[in-house]
Amino acid sequence: MSMPHNFTDDPNSFPGPPPKSSNTTVILVAIAVICGTLMLICGGVIFGVVMSVRQAQQDFEITMGDEQWNSSGNPSAFQEYSGLVAEGRYAEAIESVDEGLNVDPDNAFLHNNKAWLLATCPDDAVRDGKLAVEHATKACDLTDWNNFAYVDTAAAAYAESGDFDLAVKWQEEAIQLGGGAYSQDFQKRLRLFKAGKPYREGVPPFHEMTEDTTTQEQPAEAEVTDAPNNKPTETPTSEEPLN
Repeated sequence: MSMPHNFTDDPNSFPGPPPKSSNTTVILVAIAVICGTLMLICGGVIFGVVMSVRQAQQDFEITMGDEQWNSSGNPSAFQEYSGLVAEGRYAEAIESVDEGLNVDPDNAFLHNNKAWLLATCPDDAVRDGKLAVEHATKACDLTDWNNFAYVDTAAAAYAESGDFDLAVKWQEEAIQLGGGAYSQDFQKRLRLFKAGKPYREGVPPFHEMTEDTTTQEQPAEAEVTDAPNNKPTETPTSEEPLN
């Protein structure tokens, strides 16, 4: 008579699961590598798209910025104005703008140009902070305060009037609206306003360039730059106002 087979509870008495094949491990590693590579590629593509969009946006801002500063609607009148400013004949430039406003009193571009000259002119006799604020506000109201060039002018006007809190406020707003290629100039003015200083630019007044200068050096010729607010020429501006 055969004896019954005895089973034990010892797990070691039973064979375990079969070992994983080395081929399976290789496949899993390959899948992981492929997935990682695809993620890197996708991330690079997304990054490239984002950078392309940002570059396009910046180019658009620059283009729109130039449009906002150079769309007078009357090229010949603007050339006359620009020529007078370039020569430092600021009072005549103001008269030129006033003639345009007499014809088109709701021209935001002309209000902006007049405000900028009244706020930043290096000639003390021309500057008028209160009147600059009036014309800058008019230009901004006509454009729903969405034109960063005109908001920048409003900030300069408030600085000239002595209200640096509003100058800082509107300069920061101009930066938020987007200055494109002019953002560095905007940041520079913001630092000036925070320090309680107005902004000055331009060449010496016309009368200074026409006086007899036999006993003194001739004023340096203004450097031509692609500056904002339709300012065809400007000399490098120091942190100190030119009083």
